[in-house]
Amino acid sequence: MLYRELVSDALKKGRPLDISPLEVELLVCRAFHLTRARLWARRGERVSGIRRTQRFKRDLRRLLRNEPIDHILGKREFFSREFSVDRRVLVPRPDTEILVAAALERLRPGDHALEIGAGSGCIAITLALEAGLSVTALEIDPRAIRILRRNVRRHGVSERIDVIRGDLFPPRGGPWQAVISNPPYLSEAEWRELPEKIRRFEPKTALVAGENGLEFLERLVNESPPRLTPDGWLLLETGFSQAPAVAAIMEKAGYRSIQIIRDLAGIARVVAGRL
Repeated sequence: MLYRELVSDALKKGRPLDISPLEVELLVCRAFHLTRARLWARRGERVSGIRRTQRFKRDLRRLLRNEPIDHILGKREFFSREFSVDRRVLVPRPDTEILVAAALERLRPGDHALEIGAGSGCIAITLALEAGLSVTALEIDPRAIRILRRNVRRHGVSERIDVIRGDLFPPRGGPWQAVISNPPYLSEAEWRELPEKIRRFEPKTALVAGENGLEFLERLVNESPPRLTPDGWLLLETGFSQAPAVAAIMEKAGYRSIQIIRDLAGIARVVAGRL
């Protein structure tokens, strides 16, 4: 069998699930230790290596079971860096880069930030590397903390990031120049409407906040002020259509300079306010 036939046959099997050529090519590259450029150069060559072929078939079976490609590869890119991921953590989304960019615009090297719900650590690590921040990374799930620590070591920022297990706020540290979070913000109804691959393979606790989706966001807004320095920032990623409600909650809680930050498509992604 040729490499192009291997890809073609896999796509036929994955047609009902709308599996993309890119996903299959990434699995071939993983199994046969190829770059995509090298795969294309060898697409007319015969596949060799029984163990590598078997590994590709195992990975393809996982893809055909609707498992996210990022879990199979064990990594996801965020801010042009690779982060280890699996079903213990939420896969980093491009939307969350808007939250990081907003924090980078407002903070200075040497500032101390608190990230609540750190998961894979993509936000905390990016802030440490891009802006020289010291970050307290709070995560409640001990399984997620193992992935978080792995990524901290991978990117060499152990001295800048303090990993703490906890729910809403850590028992030590602070006050911080910023509290940052991509919190759970989906309602139970929205959760039920998500694609199967998200509901089956990503942690529900990182996505769902209750009946209306605002519960966790409201707690963050109301309980952050004692943990912030004067002029400290609260930056929150929000769900679709939630930004105006979150901005109103911030205003009522005494925040100022409140901004709703939109992505390039004009969708409100982040709400920022300062004390």
